[in-house]
Amino acid sequence: MLSQKYRLKSISGKLVYEMLFYTGLRMGEMEALTWEKIDLRSQQIAVEKTLIYKTKDDWHLPTPKTEHIVQIG
Repeated sequence: MLSQKYRLKSISGKLVYEMLFYTGLRMGEMEALTWEKIDLRSQQIAVEKTLIYKTKDDWHLPTPKTEHIVQIG
């Protein structure tokens, strides 16, 4: 039987994969999302930043290649 800790990691991993697949977001765009940019009522995600991560101390949040709105409904 799988431990509860393993199941939670598995479920969250599946959710990340599904969000990337169904929305077309890039990984850095999803990592830079904040709740303020997710509108569940209108079912839209405003993509305004992307996470560029090189090392633990070397990362930044520039605008993505293309700013866009993603429909999630």
